[in-house]
Amino acid sequence: MKGRLLEGIVTAAITPFAQKGTIDREAVKTFCDFQIAKGCHGLFAVGSTGEFPLMTIEERKQTAEVYVEAVDHRVPFAVHVGSTRIEEAVELTRHASELGVDGVMAVPPYYYPFDDDCLFEYFTTIAHVDPELPFYVYNFPASAKNDVTPKLIKRLHEACPNIVGVKDTSQNYLRFVDYIDILGKDFYNLMGSDAMVLAALVMGGKGAVSATATSFPELMVKIYDNYQAGDLVQAQKLQLLASRLRIVFNKPPFLAPRKLALQMRGFDFPFVRQSLRAMTKQEIDTFKSEIAKLEEEFAFELTSGIL
Repeated sequence: MKGRLLEGIVTAAITPFAQKGTIDREAVKTFCDFQIAKGCHGLFAVGSTGEFPLMTIEERKQTAEVYVEAVDHRVPFAVHVGSTRIEEAVELTRHASELGVDGVMAVPPYYYPFDDDCLFEYFTTIAHVDPELPFYVYNFPASAKNDVTPKLIKRLHEACPNIVGVKDTSQNYLRFVDYIDILGKDFYNLMGSDAMVLAALVMGGKGAVSATATSFPELMVKIYDNYQAGDLVQAQKLQLLASRLRIVFNKPPFLAPRKLALQMRGFDFPFVRQSLRAMTKQEIDTFKSEIAKLEEEFAFELTSGIL
């Protein structure tokens, strides 16, 4: 099988947009340099944090191309290829394979309810586009409205050995434990909720695909590194900080706070796609105040410069 597998802290990358909505190529390069310098173990682009539902298929391809060039094989890189239309998912997977990515990931088709047989056909059709390319199921039932059960993923892996992992954003720790129990610790079980990264590692998870790492990669990497070094006390302290940050980030409006946090570190791409909205001045002031309070409480600097 080709491609390096995702483990450790994998950043769920943002998509930097210029003011007119085009992809900011230079910003992608600076962002990738920043992530790699801060120790992230991989990057995942054009996912939920990357605003994929608001992009055309050509924009998604273009973003993948820009990220492949910017990452330049320095860390494993995967791209999201899921879509409500299986034809689009197949096209995106073929394009990603031709780019030479290390892996692809896909949410289930969303909006309609789909039973396990529908989901089985969807995922196996995509995975068969390149049987040598590592494929990860992206379970996000709150947004996709379809839950990919451990039993179904085991069936998928048996049918397509290149289905090697799952990113679980169910917010349900028992579900993650079930993945490990049914699929085994050799399967690439990746936590998708930043509030449960340490708990996932303790149970044998391979790592996390982290939205918090987009703006604060040092924090998430230190949780992982402290766990690996056996310093559970420090890992627990930093996990609590990550959990508190998640509350701050999840206040409305969606996604804009993550780009504001990057602005606080010296980046300059605050724009989100319509129909997302920018933050008001009051929301910006409140966010900055809450971040400052967390920095003081946990004695951890979050908003130092880019490099």
